[in-house]
Amino acid sequence: MKKSRQSEILSLVRASEIETQEELSEKLKENGYPVTQATVSRDIRELGLRKVPGKQGRMVYSAAERNTGTEGNGILHEIRSMDTAGNLVVLKTAPGLAMALGAKLDAMKLTGVVGCIAGDDTVFLAVKNRENAERVLESVRAFF
Repeated sequence: MKKSRQSEILSLVRASEIETQEELSEKLKENGYPVTQATVSRDIRELGLRKVPGKQGRMVYSAAERNTGTEGNGILHEIRSMDTAGNLVVLKTAPGLAMALGAKLDAMKLTGVVGCIAGDDTVFLAVKNRENAERVLESVRAFF
């Protein structure tokens, strides 16, 4: 059901200008997907949807083009840089994609990572020590 619903979400945001989660929820319900606000919010995050200016200047949801051949769900081409700073791993993304990347990194449960903070276009991974930071960076590079 989740894959089908998320596929429907992608179709909806590509076919029409959807401004709010509530509007997206209504369209999903009209198409036979009973959803809650929490489910829609989670799907938006997992799909890496972001808001961009629409044809009428209002902010609407947009789906980043995905490279479906990669295990990293297409986020690879949206990562702009990866580096370490002491015991931090710093990842820069395209605007609006850091939270989706942060969620994916959290789900990976990387050894040595004690926390993850994601903003709009930057993800910080706090690592136990500098040596582990280099290893975590290599693990992230290998995955994506």
